[in-house]
Amino acid sequence: MRHARKFIVTRLDNIRTVRRLIISWLLLVGAMIIAVGAQLMWFQHSYQTTASARGGTYAEASLGPIDTLNPLYASSSAETAASRLLFSSLYSYDETGHLHGDLARSIEVDPSSTIYTVKLRPNILWQDGGFLTAKDVAFTVNLIKNPETRSPLRINWQDVTVKALNDTTVQFQLPAVYAAFPNALTFSVLPEHILGSVAPGAIRENVFSRSPVGSGPFGFRLLQTVDTAHQQKIVHMTAFDKYYGGTPMLSRFEVHAYGSQGAIVQALRKGEVNAAADLTGTDAGQVDRHSYDITSHPVNSGVYALFNTGAPILKDKMVRQALELATDTKAIRASLATKVPSLSLPFINGQLTGNG
Repeated sequence: MRHARKFIVTRLDNIRTVRRLIISWLLLVGAMIIAVGAQLMWFQHSYQTTASARGGTYAEASLGPIDTLNPLYASSSAETAASRLLFSSLYSYDETGHLHGDLARSIEVDPSSTIYTVKLRPNILWQDGGFLTAKDVAFTVNLIKNPETRSPLRINWQDVTVKALNDTTVQFQLPAVYAAFPNALTFSVLPEHILGSVAPGAIRENVFSRSPVGSGPFGFRLLQTVDTAHQQKIVHMTAFDKYYGGTPMLSRFEVHAYGSQGAIVQALRKGEVNAAADLTGTDAGQVDRHSYDITSHPVNSGVYALFNTGAPILKDKMVRQALELATDTKAIRASLATKVPSLSLPFINGQLTGNG
C-alpha cells in the first residue's frame, strides 16, 4: 500500500498538471494517422491497377431455344452465341462490328474481283487434337451448298465455287463481282474428319449436333436441360488450352437459353447468370442498375426507313415529309435504356440522298 501510494496516488496530481500536454500529443498523433490514411486512399490509384485473373465461370443469358449445336442450322441467338464460342471462322466481327481475320491470315483478290484467295494460319488444332486445314473450309462450303444438307445458309453459296489449293490456302470463285463477299466468310468451319463420312441428309440429326467438336476458344462439355416447358437449357463449355488465339482467361463459359426476354430479366433478378444479351430497351429498363451495368457498344448498323418513291402514295413528297415529321426519333431514343446516337442522311454518300 505504501508503494502504491508513493508511485501511483501521489503522481495523479502530476498527470492532472500535464493533461493538456498529453491531450495535445494524442491529438497530434491522431491527426498524423488520419493524414497518412487519407494520403494512402488518395494516391493508391497511382501504384495500383485492376488486372484480369485467370479462372472462374461466366454465365450469360441469351434468347433460345437451343435445338442444335451444329452452326449450319443455328437460328436463335443462343445457338449462334454457342457456335461462336465452339467454332472458328475465316473472318469474324469485333465488338464494334468491324471485320477482321480469325482463321484467315490474309486475303487476295484477282484483277477481275471474282476470285478470292485466303491464306490460313498455320498449325490450327481441332479440339480433338487433329489439324484444321483448307480442306475443312472447302468441305464446309460444299456441305452448305448441298441441298440435301438443308442448311438455311445455302442461298448465299449456291453459285460460289471453292477449292483447297493446299493445306493453308483456299480459293473462292464468284459468278460476278460482289464487294461485300468477305462478310460472307464468317461461317463456322466444320471438321471433315468427323462429318466427311456422314450423309449430308443426316448431318442435322447426327450426334455431332448434340456433342460438337470445334476449333474455337471453348470446347463442349455438356448440354443441360433445365426446363423443357420454358425452353431453358444451358450449354456448358470449358477453355480450349490449345486454342490458336491463346488460352482463354475464363476456365468455363455457360450459355443459358431462355424462351423470352421476361425470363431473362427474371434470371438476372435471381442471380442465375452474370450477364445477359438480347434485351430490348424496355426490358433493359427493368434490370436493377445497382446489381448490373447496362452497356451499349456502337456497331456499323442502324435502323432505317426506306420509302419506295414509285408507290402511288409515296410519290407525293409532302406525304414522305409528313411521315418523317410524325416520327419522333428523339423521343424513341430517349425511351431506350441505353443511349443511341442519331443517324443523319445521306448514310451512303453519293448513292442515297435524304431529300424528302
